Amino acid sequence: MGKILFILITLFLSTQIVIQKRYKKLIWFFIGILFIPLSVVVIEYPYTNFPRFIIVLFCLCFFIQNSRTKTKFNQFPLSLPLLITFVCFFLIGLFDERIDFASKIMRPIYYFLENFIVVFLAYFYIKSLNEVKKIYNFILVCFCLFTIYGIVNYITKYDSYSGFIAEIYKSVDYGNRYTINGDSRFRIASFAWHPIYYGFLLSNAILIVALVFMEKRMQIYSRFFYIIVLFLLSLNLFWTNSRTPLLALIMGLSFFYLFAVKAKSKIRIALVGVIAIVSIVSISPESLKLIDESINTFTSKGSKLEGSSLEMRQVQMAASVIIFNKSPYFGNGFNYISEDLGYSTEDDKRSSDIDFAGFESYIYKLLIEQGSIGIFANLFFFIYLFNYLFKMRKKVDLMGKRLIYLTISMTISFLSFIIGTSDMGSFMVFMTLLGVNLKGIQLSSKKVNSSFLKKELNLVNS
Repeated sequence: MGKILFILITLFLSTQIVIQKRYKKLIWFFIGILFIPLSVVVIEYPYTNFPRFIIVLFCLCFFIQNSRTKTKFNQFPLSLPLLITFVCFFLIGLFDERIDFASKIMRPIYYFLENFIVVFLAYFYIKSLNEVKKIYNFILVCFCLFTIYGIVNYITKYDSYSGFIAEIYKSVDYGNRYTINGDSRFRIASFAWHPIYYGFLLSNAILIVALVFMEKRMQIYSRFFYIIVLFLLSLNLFWTNSRTPLLALIMGLSFFYLFAVKAKSKIRIALVGVIAIVSIVSISPESLKLIDESINTFTSKGSKLEGSSLEMRQVQMAASVIIFNKSPYFGNGFNYISEDLGYSTEDDKRSSDIDFAGFESYIYKLLIEQGSIGIFANLFFFIYLFNYLFKMRKKVDLMGKRLIYLTISMTISFLSFIIGTSDMGSFMVFMTLLGVNLKGIQLSSKKVNSSFLKKELNLVNS
């Protein structure tokens, strides 16, 4: 019965993505990737979980419902790094000697679709700054639901949504793994599949609140609403009891504070931040322990909480380099870590070497599975992105600059997160937000004139 329920939900979301126009497609896509975890299987064979199904559908909608797709892709500011990334991934698949020819083709395609292509799709379906505003505020409304359910998790010490899905699909119940029978720290996950991943989602939502609170043109609700949302997001972030999302947010938020906030507003905003932290600590005193343990992670003492200290990460890096040297150019292939090294998120099924621990960094994944060509693809993509953003600073108005600083902050936070604890499926959400941000930046350009807008409308109607 449970599987039928999720199939019906998938069909409903799919129908909305197909029939809706422009940014509304993106809204339904967001609902899917935020609320439906990767453990939900839509098709048993070939194995297709919800994220894979929804992104393939999203791509098909673009190609079937639009003409002149090549022209539209060429207008995308990151078309070159996106194309190079795809070619690099395709080569990784072709040179993977472990798998058959069909898998050599499909694995890199699926990996590219699930991690990168959505940045272009999100960019394409946004057509105005008003739609950017609607997307941001819709996301914040979604996170109101997340945080309210997070409070329920905290009070009841149980995540019924995660438990329900785990029972249906016989998957690991991460939502309750750290509540009734986990390690020494209690952690919430709300609707997310894992507390650490939930922390990543919250950090992005907090950065969006920071922008919307400062930029009146992005506001739909009262400023009091955004203050309440910020408080709920911050409270939930501490209740995830996860160091990496907190540290990643601090890095991203620090950049945003330094560059996006006017000098005369810095003191006022800093005071608001202090008051918020004091309020959270007074409500949840154990938050101080998370801050203390986060600091200890970067010292010789190490953290007493479950996870990796710097010393442990050095051991993992050394072990990863050994595997990297077996196939340094094209890597050992996608899924090599789980299929050949025996790594599993379930401890009783894990047979990988103890030196690898939990493969707690995206760097290890790059070294082992993607090799030099995968490292090049990722570096080229993000370096190209930063270069584009810095160039655009001189071409946009004040709101455009704030959108640029938001994008840089999100990227800093995202990179810090995946380096600190692996990607955990975070690429799809980040790349979707990145696509929205990039279109907002382009629309904020001082040089956006009627000819550009006319060209956009012609492409939409074609």
